[in-house]
Amino acid sequence: MSQQSIRQQCGNQRGAMAVTIAITSSLILMFSALALDVGHALLTKNELQNAADAAALAATRQLGLTFNDWAVAKQLDTSASLSGTEIAAVTGSAVTASQANSAADLASVDLMATDIQLGFWDFWNPSPTFIPVATFVPTATLWQPNAVQVTTRRDSTSGAPNGPISTFFAGVLGVSQMDVSATAVAALGTGGGVSPPGVADAPFGLDIKTFQSKSCNDEIAFSPTTTSCSGWHAFDATPANKPTIEGQINGLVPDPPTFTTPGVVPGTTAFTFSGGEITTLYGNLKALMTAKQEWDPADSRMEWNIKIPVYDDGSAIGDPCGNPSGAITIVGYATASVYYVGTGIAADKDIKAQILCNVTVDTTPNPNPGPGAPAPWATKTPYPRLVS
Repeated sequence: MSQQSIRQQCGNQRGAMAVTIAITSSLILMFSALALDVGHALLTKNELQNAADAAALAATRQLGLTFNDWAVAKQLDTSASLSGTEIAAVTGSAVTASQANSAADLASVDLMATDIQLGFWDFWNPSPTFIPVATFVPTATLWQPNAVQVTTRRDSTSGAPNGPISTFFAGVLGVSQMDVSATAVAALGTGGGVSPPGVADAPFGLDIKTFQSKSCNDEIAFSPTTTSCSGWHAFDATPANKPTIEGQINGLVPDPPTFTTPGVVPGTTAFTFSGGEITTLYGNLKALMTAKQEWDPADSRMEWNIKIPVYDDGSAIGDPCGNPSGAITIVGYATASVYYVGTGIAADKDIKAQILCNVTVDTTPNPNPGPGAPAPWATKTPYPRLVS
């Protein structure tokens, strides 16, 4: 091969190489630009997710506070529903929380009214395995919704206030904008966690074995203690004698009370039980019931609604209940309506009540709800958790 042919072939190869490098460089630049825009979209989605999480939690917390402020009779009234003002407070909390967040070049993330939905979160699937199912059912007619779903957007949805994000380099491919959104659901679940002072307000407790065969609206009794699986206590004070308990009961009568019941950490806090009947306190207890009772239209009677500390004396399931005595650990709460307090004289020593279900109590969520459906007597919490 002549030198001229060799020089011509090398020149052709250099030309082909230049074309290859040009094409490769263009592709690298294109994919780099695309990666930058995709990364920007992912970052924006994370920011939108933070806004959605905050908005859902804030709205559901307001929902929980609303139910916690309702009288027990209203909570149990299936004809009672959220008012327009209460719904506006829930949605307003979502808007405020979302607007406190930014996304991409937007300093405040606004929400559309349709992006805030009240509904029901199914914590417990009624399947044979009781595996929780991630299900949110939006509804405008639910008696007491337990969840709020919020969607935050940087997209081109009609009416969306924020608009899509702009691309940096994808415009060379004809893509000048990208749609990004995020959704979060927060829900109110089963209570039974930590309670602040003043919540567990009953001067007697129930053994957890009481509930083995009980359900909603079933009759229970707090006296006599030898057969009712219950006992008088002095909360966390000692000794649990008549003067101590009498002072506490009398201190609960005024509004506001002069005695504040202690907070409870289930599984840790212990209350001091008296180990017997204190018949001389029935008059004090009746005065407390009179001061705290409310009219229950369903039963057409006055009732004293209480939050009962539930204890576990350590005895085996099936063992007979005895008089609790000394320090015993509190494991949870129940709610009940006391409708009769006897005189404590002769045979008139009954303290009669009904178990209440679906009542909100100011306790944090149960940290260990377990794999199955919650007990029917378990309380509800006004504190939300993110579920989706």
